[in-house]
Amino acid sequence: MLHILKRGGRLVALIILAFLLFSGAAKVAVHGLYDAPIQSQNKGPLFGKPGKEILYIALPSEGDHVVGDVAARAVVIAYLSFGCHECAKYYKTLQKLAQEGVTVVLRHHQPQHEFGSRAFPVAHAAECVAEYVGQERFWEVAEYVFANQDNIFGAPRDPLPPLRAQFGVSDAPFEECMDSNRYAARIEADTQEARSVAKQTPVTAVFDSDKEKVYLLLGNRSEADVQQRLLFIESQ
Repeated sequence: MLHILKRGGRLVALIILAFLLFSGAAKVAVHGLYDAPIQSQNKGPLFGKPGKEILYIALPSEGDHVVGDVAARAVVIAYLSFGCHECAKYYKTLQKLAQEGVTVVLRHHQPQHEFGSRAFPVAHAAECVAEYVGQERFWEVAEYVFANQDNIFGAPRDPLPPLRAQFGVSDAPFEECMDSNRYAARIEADTQEARSVAKQTPVTAVFDSDKEKVYLLLGNRSEADVQQRLLFIESQ
């Protein structure tokens, strides 16, 4: 999980560290450096943040929804909400980056104010569909949801049957997966990482595995903007 530990919060730090040790996921402590003009680099840390905050972020792994090599030097980790229109636009940018050979990881973000109780069931349904058709096709599921946001979130009817039908998932395994709620912990863990950075979506963490740094980009960013950060990492 991604946690920001404020100076002086020793008790909070101990609680978080205990949780991290208890949970089995591989994590790394890194300095989170927020977005700012690159021209400021000669006067401080990359992208401006003075490095007073410590982030605990789950390392990219094969368990993620990933395109590319999770062991790559630079990895783009994007936290998206299926109900977010800006995320739908940004998803197209992520697809372009993946097609160009950039390693991209998709994680969930569930802002509390977006679409009431619908965002979580749709996220869980996407996971269940991917379980049935193959986890490598999660990107196809995400593409369908983002392309049909208005129908999925705007219609008064249940948005899940069309999603299930689109990928040929039969009733029984889909309903069993939804009833089990087995992806709830994953969605919540992703969401807590993202919320620790910002309430809005999308959130992007560009991870430098060599230097164990994360550069945080907020909002719908251009392909050139993300590539600029990747090029900086590769040049170090």
